[in-house]
Amino acid sequence: MVLGLDAERALRKHLVVDERSAGFFALGQARATGRPTALLCTSGTAAAHYLPAVAEASLARVPLVLLSADRPWEAYDCGASQTMDQVKLFGDQVRHYAELGLPDAAALPAVQRVAAQAVLRSRWPDPGPVHINARFRKPLEPVEVSGPEPHAALVERLLEAGPPVAFPPREQVDPDAIDFLVRALRGCSRGLIVAGPSLGSSLPLLREVLPRLCAALGFPLLAETTSGLRALASVMPVVTSFDVLFRSPAFLARHAPDFILEIGMPPVSTAYAAWLASQPQLARVVIAPRGWNDPHGTASALLLGDPAAYLHELSLRANPEALDPAWAPTWHRAAAIVEGLVKAQTEASPLCEGAVARSVAQALGPGVTLLLGNSGPVRDIDLYGTSVYQIDGDLAPHVLHQRGAAGIDGLIAGGAGAASVSGGRPVVVYLGDISLQHDLGSLHLAARASEPLVIVVTNNDGGRIFEQLPLARRSEVKGAFERYFITPHGGNFEGPARAAGLWYREVTERGALQEALAQAAARPAASLIEARVPPEQGAQERTRLWRQAAELLGDLG
Repeated sequence: MVLGLDAERALRKHLVVDERSAGFFALGQARATGRPTALLCTSGTAAAHYLPAVAEASLARVPLVLLSADRPWEAYDCGASQTMDQVKLFGDQVRHYAELGLPDAAALPAVQRVAAQAVLRSRWPDPGPVHINARFRKPLEPVEVSGPEPHAALVERLLEAGPPVAFPPREQVDPDAIDFLVRALRGCSRGLIVAGPSLGSSLPLLREVLPRLCAALGFPLLAETTSGLRALASVMPVVTSFDVLFRSPAFLARHAPDFILEIGMPPVSTAYAAWLASQPQLARVVIAPRGWNDPHGTASALLLGDPAAYLHELSLRANPEALDPAWAPTWHRAAAIVEGLVKAQTEASPLCEGAVARSVAQALGPGVTLLLGNSGPVRDIDLYGTSVYQIDGDLAPHVLHQRGAAGIDGLIAGGAGAASVSGGRPVVVYLGDISLQHDLGSLHLAARASEPLVIVVTNNDGGRIFEQLPLARRSEVKGAFERYFITPHGGNFEGPARAAGLWYREVTERGALQEALAQAAARPAASLIEARVPPEQGAQERTRLWRQAAELLGDLG
């Protein structure tokens, strides 16, 4: 199988020794391109290392094709080396499973059909990973034969004919769904459009449609960084850092929406989620390409399909009966208040999580791909990044994330995979120190990059997101909480970075961070910037910002 893939000139091949890293490398490629990457491994535990990436690909609906070599049936359950049960190894995590069986001339015509089906099922009707398990008996390597093999002519004919081509149906917007939306919007004058993760291929049309729709309805757009829609701030007002707004009861008491149109996967914001849970009667419609994206169980309707297509049709029929001209400007003023507080805090304080996030956002140039780590970074970029990167169109930052399973693993490998298909455009990976510890082995993989691959790690000595838990305020468990939840490590990443051959800088000041970001972006190679911040300062400043914002927003008329 290796030699067959190597002989196929149309394929780009990447050798990754560690299968766990390989899985996330492939995930980064497929997430960046929207096209499936094939993964090939040997038998035994090798394929099992793909499981974390397979789980993320399944939940995030990223196409992957997994090819695992396997031993023949007679080697099962008898102590044969490197043999385990690989049949349906990934269970329901894959969209499709195919068992090739042992090579047989009579079955050869089916091989191309199985391959074509696998690629199709990885992309349609519900994108995700597929698994092909292929058994072989020895000899596994090519052997000398005295004449043509009996099946050689059949193989040549099959290869010349090529596999079947499958054309999925075009998805159409359901007219009944548009009628439902139009009826649901009747009488609503205080609505919100909330954009969450994983909008992907919908982004180009959404960037065209949303300015028209927001103007027609009088609804503000609340966009998380993961939505990829914050770049619209260059052409229309966008409410960023909206998690802060949902932490102000006084503001929401005066400015509660009467309708929410949610697009994409559920937003990251915990404050938004908590407020939704307290408003079970609120009219809310969710539009997402696939999946039941309503963890609160309170949506009035779920529209499955391309959000851009739905919103385009809605924009043609939007004719609000009770438009409130002051509604959207009030939310925009509230966002501006938060932006002022964020700017003042990050510019006045020493280097902390907020200043790192803001510096990363400010450093994003045209065409940059940004891969966000979970836990702190994805939330910090939302709070502190605000609208500082206002690049519209095809050169807007391409935002990648792991919000499918929301894990913190494989981010360096994923960034390396994205860089391998970036066409020379820079890739920035922004993650926390515990995430980097999870994927130190992939630093050697990142070192292969021949384009700017900038890894920015915020080292606050542990998993500081847990400081937001109520448990953190329980003095009687302080020691256990610090040890088992925060998991402080007291180290830095200079040794692993230099061992892998990466350009490395440790920074403790904002100016030094900005200088290091500029230097790393100019290098056609991988770099690691370690931003050392005071461990407890981030939580303190975040809490202070929430309190200041709540006080100012409560007075907003």
